[in-house]
Amino acid sequence: MDDREFEHWKDAIDKICQKRIGCSIDDLPDYGYQTAFDSCLTPNEAFHEVIAEASDLMGCDNPLEVK
Repeated sequence: MDDREFEHWKDAIDKICQKRIGCSIDDLPDYGYQTAFDSCLTPNEAFHEVIAEASDLMGCDNPLEVK
């Protein structure tokens, strides 16, 4: 996979994040995007993992109620 595919994939996650919770993925804690991309996660699957990890870091049960 080339860098353009990765960036397109990551941009798709950012758009989901902005639509669902009103912020950019850049506003959330660091996440292993490259690893998720290499594991063939869809942007939606990666978004859910990003939110789950952020929730864990905040010490709460998915306060964003992402389904």
